[in-house]
Amino acid sequence: EVEAELPLATDAARRADAFGGREAEDRGARCQLVLGKTDAAFAFLRRLLADVSPFSPNRLRADPLWARVKDDPRFEEILRSARRL
Repeated sequence: EVEAELPLATDAARRADAFGGREAEDRGARCQLVLGKTDAAFAFLRRLLADVSPFSPNRLRADPLWARVKDDPRFEEILRSARRL
């Protein structure tokens, strides 16, 4: 099942390459959004932004896919917690 495999895949990608791991986490979050799995998408987003990331909060706010959850207070909370470069 996709939900079980995505975290494993992103962990493997992160171990292989830090930047590639960030890309994988972004894709995992986006897949979860498409599937309507908001909680899982937010879990990926938290991991994505927990360390320094090329994905800026403003970029994510402007992303049409993330616009699906822009009114969820958890989204803004996660974006505010992002570490800056």
